[in-house]
Amino acid sequence: MQTPKQVLDRLKWDPKYKLADAEIWYWDRMASTGERVVRGSEILGVDMGFLVLQNARIPLYKIFRIVHHGEVLFERKKV
Repeated sequence: MQTPKQVLDRLKWDPKYKLADAEIWYWDRMASTGERVVRGSEILGVDMGFLVLQNARIPLYKIFRIVHHGEVLFERKKV
């Protein structure tokens, strides 16, 4: 099984994919549903185990699903 970092790298570097078209789902205790989604176009980078956005840094361990044009590239169940 690939890690979220490996899938994000594939979206960034593989010509078959486009990071901007991806949806990254992550667990967030502050959200009413306990989860949030961020568009790939909002991602500035991945640094030291964090997904870097304009106003936030999301730990990669919180990512539970990555989808690209309806295809689930990564998924794990909540423990």
